[in-house]
Amino acid sequence: MPHPTVNRGPLDLAAFDPDALHHVRRKRGIPMRSLAERVGYSASHLYKVEEGERPISRQIYAAVIAALDLQPGALLTKEGANRAA
Repeated sequence: MPHPTVNRGPLDLAAFDPDALHHVRRKRGIPMRSLAERVGYSASHLYKVEEGERPISRQIYAAVIAALDLQPGALLTKEGANRAA
C-alpha cells in the first residue's frame, strides 16, 4: 500500500533522484522487471524514469516507495527530502 505522505504530503517530485532509485534497486539485487511487476508499470517505463529520461509521477513514486519499503523522502535529493520531512 502506498505511503499516505506520498499521496497527500508536501513531496517535491522535482527533487526525485533517479540515481538513488538505481542505487537502492541494484544494492538489493532487484531486477527492473521484478520492480516493474511489484509496482504495476512496465519495465521500459521504469527504466526511463530511473535513467532520468521521463519524469516520475506521484503514483509511480508512491508505488516504488511501497515496493521497496522506503521512507517517503528516500529517493529525493537531500534538499527535497528535508522539505518532505
